[in-house]
Amino acid sequence: FVATLSRVSMSGVASPDPKRPGERTKAPPGADTPPQHDVRSPSIISPSTQSEGAPSTPHETSAGDDHHPVSRPPAQWEQEYARTVPLLDSYREEIARRPRPTLEILRVNQLDAMRLDFEVTEVLKSQFMKMFTFFKPDIIDRYQPEMIALLQLIVYRLSIFQSGTTYGNMLQNLKFRDERAAARSPASPSGTLHPLSLLQRVGYGVALIGGEWLWNRINRISVNNAWSEQPEDDWRRQVWVLLSRLETAYRLLSILNFLVFLYNGKYVSLLTRIMGMRLVYARPSMTRRVSFEYMNRQLVWHGFTEFLLFLMPLISLDRIKGFISRRIAKSAIPLSSATGGIIGGGIATNMPAVHSTFSQPLDQMSCPACNSEPPNTPYVASCSHVFCYYCIKAGSMADPQFACPLCGLVVTSMKRFQPFVPPSLPPEAGPTGTNQP
Repeated sequence: FVATLSRVSMSGVASPDPKRPGERTKAPPGADTPPQHDVRSPSIISPSTQSEGAPSTPHETSAGDDHHPVSRPPAQWEQEYARTVPLLDSYREEIARRPRPTLEILRVNQLDAMRLDFEVTEVLKSQFMKMFTFFKPDIIDRYQPEMIALLQLIVYRLSIFQSGTTYGNMLQNLKFRDERAAARSPASPSGTLHPLSLLQRVGYGVALIGGEWLWNRINRISVNNAWSEQPEDDWRRQVWVLLSRLETAYRLLSILNFLVFLYNGKYVSLLTRIMGMRLVYARPSMTRRVSFEYMNRQLVWHGFTEFLLFLMPLISLDRIKGFISRRIAKSAIPLSSATGGIIGGGIATNMPAVHSTFSQPLDQMSCPACNSEPPNTPYVASCSHVFCYYCIKAGSMADPQFACPLCGLVVTSMKRFQPFVPPSLPPEAGPTGTNQP
């Protein structure tokens, strides 16, 4: 706007160059000259507007210096400038009174950065704990909170304390800024990056690392010493109740902060809100594109996995296997019938009869399902084969049409195995009709 006003105001100012070709030369003093037209301006410069003894051109030359002309400020430019200055001042005041445009940071970038930081920490933690593989297990378990705190302190020193951002934020073109300092300077653009103060960097590290370590250590002590089982008037029980309430309050505040974050997109965590540390773009001119290809692929595979986890309990592999076995057995029946391999009742001739099965010693039998010799807790199926109780019971519960693996018949009933005891022979009769020993 100022540049436009300057061009408009300067368009009415005549400033011809006497040395430029195509223009008239300076007339001698006292000579009558007609009104001159400036080739660069529609205004007319007449001799009547000039003072006596002044040169006819708008340039004056000082004595002894003909090569360095001194320009006289045009009166029309001064008038235009004086008229424009109040207007510009009013514009500045209006801009200062109006609120600055809000800075919008993509929420998905902030959440992705937080997730990346968590994954980086987990990878470093797993590699760091492998260093203590050959130490005594009780030492690792005893000092694990201190080891994790040391690792977090090293990562924090090389990331937020040194550069004001984390590694996940760097990948998302994000950086922390002092939001309170930005609020104190309303004249600065909304995207101005105010670096974190020393108090914010130190306080955030103490609260993040030291607070987590202190909480884990107190929880370990309370669990190991059974503070929750102490009497009501004991100080340890009261401390345990206080810790439980603090944890509940922190979780509720975290949920509330997350809902507010989804609304305005300012503070991704409760601690950053308390410290006044907001994530903004480190390089605002960089193109901010979110690739949904990977996200869509993850959502598709996640949905497919959830569907399989819902469907697999409804599918019984034992039932499918039994169905296939029965189909194969039925397809083999006509061939066996033609050769006389099947007798009444559907039991193969090469299978022992019920009484012959029972006549075998138990230690010579094996379970048709698990081939255990002898069967554990033997039970007899309706097809006269002896199973382990677990095998026949599990098979019947998994598949109501459970078939015997040997004969292919559906097991309809079972009973406890009773060894066969042959009946005693009748005593022989002597010649006198008395029984002989």
